[in-house]
Amino acid sequence: MQHREDTSAEAEEDLYILVARLRSQDPRRRRRARRRLLRAGKAAFGPLSALLEEEGRMRRERRILRYSLAALTVGGYCWWAMHLAQPSYWPFAPLLLVPFVLALYLKAASRAQVEAAQMLAGLDDVRSVGPLAEALEFVDLWQLSGTDRIATEALCRLLPRLGPEDGNLLNTRQRDCLYHVLKLPMATQPQLILAILRTLTRIGDTRAMPAIARLADIQPMTLVGKQIVEAARESLATLQARLETERAPKILLRASDGETRSELLLHPVENPETNPTELLRPTDSN
Repeated sequence: MQHREDTSAEAEEDLYILVARLRSQDPRRRRRARRRLLRAGKAAFGPLSALLEEEGRMRRERRILRYSLAALTVGGYCWWAMHLAQPSYWPFAPLLLVPFVLALYLKAASRAQVEAAQMLAGLDDVRSVGPLAEALEFVDLWQLSGTDRIATEALCRLLPRLGPEDGNLLNTRQRDCLYHVLKLPMATQPQLILAILRTLTRIGDTRAMPAIARLADIQPMTLVGKQIVEAARESLATLQARLETERAPKILLRASDGETRSELLLHPVENPETNPTELLRPTDSN
């Protein structure tokens, strides 16, 4: 038994090593790691999702730097536009692209993120719905790999498999990614929108009600649009009923406005003629 546990731990450690090689600059090293991870199948889910979480956290931590570079780009452009009438300032125009390109690079998904998301999409594992929801918003600069399309196809296949008990597979950030899809034009990804609506209804996500309400108010012009609006209205009604049930007061015993029976039973009898010190006077014994 101990030998089996050691072997399993070593195999998992090897998978983490392979996932780390996805960050390598050597394309052959990355290809070999990718082939071995694909052969590992669902056992590679943990290391792949850990890589996506780590890479995503690193990019979120750089958010202030991205905003600073964007502000620098806007400020530099305004300065250059003020001197546009002077030809001597024209050569400065290419320099304005430097902070813009840096900000875009800091926001873009890494090559390792793109490959990890694509492999998760191929695992056919419902645990992948969370990372794939985040992959929908990847800014992909790596030769337009089509990760968003791959993630969309995988989510259309995996989301219908989620049951009411699977809400923990989606954290707040990942649910926000699904809400953003509901705000897109219906004609862009109709199948994914339908899958998201039905999934959010099954897991009882009442936070999605504002985004669903927007869809329910649209006047559809196409058959697919009518299906989405109908599904949105059904979902909104179900979630509204759930919300009202959660907010319903649960009062087991309600006191009356008058004096309660317990107060009557425990209320002391006031008798001004009785001396309180004589209430418990001991009797004389022989």
